[in-house]
Amino acid sequence: PTLLTGQDSAPDAMEALAHTGWDVAVRDSGPAHVDDVSEIISVADLALVPIKPSAFDVAATLDTIELAKDQDVPALVVLNDVNHHTQAMAKNIRATLKKRGAKVAETIVRNSVAHARAISVGKSAAEVDGGRHKNTKDNIETLWEEITKAVKQATRRQGK
Repeated sequence: PTLLTGQDSAPDAMEALAHTGWDVAVRDSGPAHVDDVSEIISVADLALVPIKPSAFDVAATLDTIELAKDQDVPALVVLNDVNHHTQAMAKNIRATLKKRGAKVAETIVRNSVAHARAISVGKSAAEVDGGRHKNTKDNIETLWEEITKAVKQATRRQGK
């Protein structure tokens, strides 16, 4: 991955990336920054919406899904940081979001010490501790396959 800097807006960043041949760009924003989220969605093929299993995240997620819907951009919700204590809540959240018309990824990102360790050093879980976290790596690879399919569907739908 390469960090793009020096752009004032999401449209400017996407234009700069298009001129350098990039096919995939991932832009992150906190859910409370509605203006940022709306601008990012405006240039997106797919809005990827991570959600932890909590009531607070559900409210923010519904707002983000609505922003994407208003801009005719498909959204894919990903349940994130799920452990054995929050698994039942994650299942209920999935059902609630699906009832509200949201597309929810089948892959659930499991809570992992490897994720926490990786974040602290700016890497992925597959890159820390000599790559010994195979289950975590496999979990993310499965999610990436699902995201890739969703992006392809979105770009076909948009005629790109």
